[in-house]
Amino acid sequence: MTHDFADVKRICQDCTMAGLEAMYEAGLSKPFRFVYLSGEGTPRDQTKKPLILGQYLLMRVSIYILLFYLCLDFNGSKCTHIFVGRD
Repeated sequence: MTHDFADVKRICQDCTMAGLEAMYEAGLSKPFRFVYLSGEGTPRDQTKKPLILGQYLLMRVSIYILLFYLCLDFNGSKCTHIFVGRD
């Protein structure tokens, strides 16, 4: 079974970011905790495309990076970022 990559990206990245931003705009509890589950073995270096599922894994790490920096932007709200599944 295959899925259109645009749909995968919309679900994995766009919906995740939109959901977190909506929670922030609604008012965060203090401290705010958001758990993001990333794939095991997701490369940190985006210049090295993995041989298997390369485009997908690079997209996943880009989400990790986006969430990390978004949480830094929320720092005044005492956002606590917890990323599970990263090495």
